[in-house]
Amino acid sequence: MDVRELLVEACERAQVSQGELARRAGTSPSVVSAWACGRMSPSVSSLTRVLAAAGLQVRAALEPLLADLDARVDEVLAGTCVVDHAALAAVVSKAGAEQRWGVESEDGTVGHDTGVITWAFDGATALALHGLAFPQDVPAICVLFDGAAQSWLTKGMVLSTTRGRVSFWDATFEEARENLRDISVGRYGMLLIRLVERMPPVVLLRGDRVEQTLPTLPVDAVEAAHPALAEVLCRMRTRRSDEQP
Repeated sequence: MDVRELLVEACERAQVSQGELARRAGTSPSVVSAWACGRMSPSVSSLTRVLAAAGLQVRAALEPLLADLDARVDEVLAGTCVVDHAALAAVVSKAGAEQRWGVESEDGTVGHDTGVITWAFDGATALALHGLAFPQDVPAICVLFDGAAQSWLTKGMVLSTTRGRVSFWDATFEEARENLRDISVGRYGMLLIRLVERMPPVVLLRGDRVEQTLPTLPVDAVEAAHPALAEVLCRMRTRRSDEQP
């Protein structure tokens, strides 16, 4: 709380001098002058009385301690965004492979369907691609849960040693998402995979050392899906608005 700014605004709004405001409040003008110059600090009750003489008051509100969050924001702002473009390019090439899976028709005959998975870089990986220095050692992707995704996951994923290989063919969305809550390891490399039933908007970004355009979730979609990242992004916006003149 800037006492000088409060006194200046109080005098302007009451259309009185600082000395007159002090006299109305029954306080020595020299004391109020010392507050304004920073030589003395008023007590809450004394400042309240002086502001009340101008017909004003200050409402104070307690806020959570943001030291830890600010430290994380400082790390992001001071850090250099490092993206493993080779690893991301490998994901692009493997995720783009055409999938084939069996489909049972209404008359009971079995045919096949083909397609490629619908996906985009997600989480800290997406934010790194947008130029924010979030760590992204393991690429994270968002995948639409459909037949192509079930084929891709079943053929390519070997999960953690405690779970082993899992078939996604008969898994419900909830079961499949539970099986992917840890880092997945397989022929597609190490990945963090977030399954969705409806794909968020996707933007295409070209990496510095990647020929392909990289499908990436926009920052607001990442923020909506990841509370921990959203917390940092929200604080960054607040600090930037506070720093603007």
